[in-house]
Amino acid sequence: VTLNVTAATGITITGYQFCNVATSAYLDRDTVAGIAWANKTAVTASSISGVTYYMYGNPQGTVTHTNQIYKAQSAPSNASYILITATQSNVTATYKIYLGSDNISDYNVYRNYSYTYNITLTSLYTADTRVTIGSSTTTQTSSNCYIVNPGGNSIGIPVSRANEDGTTRLSSTTSGWTCGLVWTDNSNVLSSSGAVASIVADATNGRIIVTSGSAKGNAVVYVKDSSGNIAWSWHIWVTDSPSSYTTSAGYTFMDRNLGATTTTANLATTLGLLCQIGRKDPFPGSASASSDVTPTIYGGAVTYGSNPTSDDLDYSIKNPNYLITSNAYFSSWITSSSGKNIYDPCPNGWRVATYNSCSEFTTTTLFPWTTLGRTYNNVLYFPTIAVWRGNIYEYAGSFGHYNTTSPLASLRFNGSFVDQQAGSGTSKVVLAGLAVRCIKE
Repeated sequence: VTLNVTAATGITITGYQFCNVATSAYLDRDTVAGIAWANKTAVTASSISGVTYYMYGNPQGTVTHTNQIYKAQSAPSNASYILITATQSNVTATYKIYLGSDNISDYNVYRNYSYTYNITLTSLYTADTRVTIGSSTTTQTSSNCYIVNPGGNSIGIPVSRANEDGTTRLSSTTSGWTCGLVWTDNSNVLSSSGAVASIVADATNGRIIVTSGSAKGNAVVYVKDSSGNIAWSWHIWVTDSPSSYTTSAGYTFMDRNLGATTTTANLATTLGLLCQIGRKDPFPGSASASSDVTPTIYGGAVTYGSNPTSDDLDYSIKNPNYLITSNAYFSSWITSSSGKNIYDPCPNGWRVATYNSCSEFTTTTLFPWTTLGRTYNNVLYFPTIAVWRGNIYEYAGSFGHYNTTSPLASLRFNGSFVDQQAGSGTSKVVLAGLAVRCIKE
């Protein structure tokens, strides 16, 4: 057996091992009756080229199927295979390459034959039964947003989230789905030098493994069903762990806007992202703290317009990059008991600020104007931030406009006033993306 293995960019080979190798053979016939099998010693290697191994025959028969991704699933228990180990970002994986006359259904290794395997590792794609993801990555509590520290940290996102609102969007959480990137605000797309280094389907464990790169930033990742529709999506917020501050009214606020990676005034990275009330997926904010500058998005795009269907919620879930700018209706981010609902865009343990939690901010002595924003009690900085209406970003550097959980109710301020825009009692949303500040649940 001669083995040559190449790996796609981003995948690093770490070793190989010949497994289920027959320990003896008959001189006069091809049979496996009465023989034993063993795994040979694993070899550490960063490259595999021209590796030659001599082994006894091991004819294990054939099975009936037509796709090579199922070859491991259908393999006879003693079929010979090569186990290749590799990593992508901070994720480890093993690849089982079963020997035989083809890559699909034959498991026969005959004596006096020469077999050459030229293998390319293209991804850590675990819908392929030959690929197994390492189990060291922690599966997170179900949420719509995950804070990940930069520097190669991995999280496991349970795809079962797609079915948690009572609608079955994934018929199976362990097969038949794919994952990928909707957009990111870092130019190094799916790179160790970007905000997100990799997005890997770990279908066996019903999760997506996302690994951060060395840079801070944001991304939205998706899971698609077998028909290619987005079933759910998540905001990946790559930043240092935020701190918090509790107001005199007892509400604990995060120290930064949703999606912000800094807390310093007059920086675009302090602005964060924008949300349409009632929706779980954020949109990019202005690229400038002082002027209305449309941001550059990578790996995908965001767009806007009217909803061509009659179901705003369903359309928004299938199109997380689409701002609905006319005749859109959503519930707010609260349950019937005023708790956090499943569409809240904040990380686990946090929720969108309530209308009541912002009541103290209407006192200009407690919430004075500072540099391009206002600061509560000299601690909590709220920057002015542009509103996104689809065709335009506006009010950067002059207005702050923050969502609350109440429909059509928001915190507004500029250099002259602070107020809470009250709701009108209707469920019609503000047809724009506004800033979000999270509070503790």
